[in-house]
Amino acid sequence: CADEAANFEITSLNDDVMVSGITEGHTFDWNASSLTIPEDGSSQTTNDFDVIVTHIATGCTSEAHVIIYVNPDPEVKDVEFTYCADEASDFDITSFNDDVMVSGITEGYTFDWNISALNIPEDGGLQTTNVFDVIVTHIATGCTSEAHVTVYVNPDPEVKDMEVTYCADEAANFEITSLNDDVMVSG
Repeated sequence: CADEAANFEITSLNDDVMVSGITEGHTFDWNASSLTIPEDGSSQTTNDFDVIVTHIATGCTSEAHVIIYVNPDPEVKDVEFTYCADEASDFDITSFNDDVMVSGITEGYTFDWNISALNIPEDGGLQTTNVFDVIVTHIATGCTSEAHVTVYVNPDPEVKDMEVTYCADEAANFEITSLNDDVMVSG
């Protein structure tokens, strides 16, 4: 996977090209040392390497060819959403699966969320911030990427029910908006 290939060292394959796995007494002359690493979301890259292995005592040589395929990591993005407290009661973290994918496509991937309960503010309280992490795994390659979802939850206005009685002569000039301050708990 691309994230693993970033730390690749060609000499780590020295024992792999030896049938016996023993590298002592040999030198390894590789024709290249770095991998072509795919960008997130791009296709697999193929890397061809040749190595000449020389037996130090005899000077005899053999050549081996190594092909390394590097798969891209899933292309993900961090996202933010804002809800009102009453909307957050039906919160389902898996509804964000397509949002964290740059392509929006979720087929062929698994999503492992570090879900905890959504912190919802009390009416009239302060906005809450919730941060969730997800590990996205490409099923076919096993390559993974991590994304973060930040969910802000705003409190609903704190209101109260009320009854108002007017006399007939007062009701003629009544405007419903005159009660706006009265239905708010904080005034």
